[in-house]
Amino acid sequence: MRDDITLLQRAERDFHTAMVMTENRGTDELLLDIIAYHIHQGIEKCLKFNIQLAGGEFPHTHEIKKLISVLDNAGESVPEWIVDNHEIITEYATKTRYNTAVVGTIRENEKFLKLGLEYAESLRKNEGTHSLKNIMNS
Repeated sequence: MRDDITLLQRAERDFHTAMVMTENRGTDELLLDIIAYHIHQGIEKCLKFNIQLAGGEFPHTHEIKKLISVLDNAGESVPEWIVDNHEIITEYATKTRYNTAVVGTIRENEKFLKLGLEYAESLRKNEGTHSLKNIMNS
C-alpha cells in the first residue's frame, strides 16, 4: 500500500465507493450495511485527517465521539451534524458488520454521504491553511 496517500484521499475513496454502490444498488437492501460502513470510514478518516492538520496524533479507534473529543481539545471545530449523530455513525462501523438490524436507511445514508463529501471538500480547501499555521507555530 502506498504511504503517500493521505487520510483525506482515503476518505474520499470511501465516499466514492459508497456513492457508486448507492447508485448501482438497485433494490438490493443488503448493500445498505456496506454503504453505511464506507460512509463511516470516510467520516472517521476525515476527522483523523483534521486531527493531523491540527498537529495532533489521532487515536486508533472507530468511535467518532473520541475523535470529536481530540479535536475539541485541540480547539478545532467539528461539523454539528457529526456531533449530533456520532452514535449512529459509529454504529455504521461497529455494528453493521455483525448485526443487520443496525443498517442506515437509504435516506440516512444519502444524507450522511452528502454531508461527508462536503466535509471532505472543506478539509481539502483548508489543508494549505492548516499546514501553514502549523509551520508558523513550530
